Amino acid sequence: MRQAAFRIPTPQKKIIFTKREDNSSVIYTEYNSKNSIAVDTENASLVETVKINGQDGTLSVKDSTTSVVWAMDNHLFTIQGQLSADEAIKMAEGVKFIK
Repeated sequence: MRQAAFRIPTPQKKIIFTKREDNSSVIYTEYNSKNSIAVDTENASLVETVKINGQDGTLSVKDSTTSVVWAMDNHLFTIQGQLSADEAIKMAEGVKFIK
């Protein structure tokens, strides 16, 4: 059993994409490096380390929600939604940080 107590930081950017067909959403969030984030993995059907553009990230699937969390250029990023693990990883790999 995994549990964590944490403070939810205020994101620098949050973008929500919603499909009209089924009203499902994919949420992209960016945080500055001063924050830490946690994903609820208790009773998740999948939790694994993945590579996102050469950086370690965490992929988890819990109920119908897939989450991927990774760091890049002193920022933390998340993608969450009702999508496959492969789709979440492809979306994460498509994120390019522009200073």
